[in-house]
Amino acid sequence: MSKSGNKNQNCPKCNNSPWIQRANNFIAQNQNVQTGTKEYYQVEAVKYLLNNGHCGIDCRAKISDIIKGINYPKNREAFQHEVLIPLKQYGIIATLVYPGRKGGVFIPCNNDEIKKVAKQVFKRIESELENLEGSATGVQNIKNLANSLKTTVHNLKNTI
Repeated sequence: MSKSGNKNQNCPKCNNSPWIQRANNFIAQNQNVQTGTKEYYQVEAVKYLLNNGHCGIDCRAKISDIIKGINYPKNREAFQHEVLIPLKQYGIIATLVYPGRKGGVFIPCNNDEIKKVAKQVFKRIESELENLEGSATGVQNIKNLANSLKTTVHNLKNTI
């Protein structure tokens, strides 16, 4: 497959997805970015996901595979900050942050997939607040704040 782009050959079930459309537009608008820049690696990551069929929540790519696949020269943390976070903010990709094989990066196909991601994020935040609440035993103001936030996040999660 050509490195110049993709017209969704490997993501046919998602052809009408606004995320796929944004991905293709992003590639088209950034064809002339300088090799080796963070923008270059953002484009290469989107191409990698499209070209390898990582569209839809059940077709997630491992971060390490993307890093290898696009020959990203820095570490995983830099990749997350320079490549993944901007692509999420542009509305092109989503990630599940489960540990191990259950996590991964993908281009969403529909709203239901985003709802699943949102629930997973809220569940993780709720869990971290519960941990903080326990750790803050003896520091009542932080314990109370963590409990209040945890309740709010729980209620938000249940509205999705």
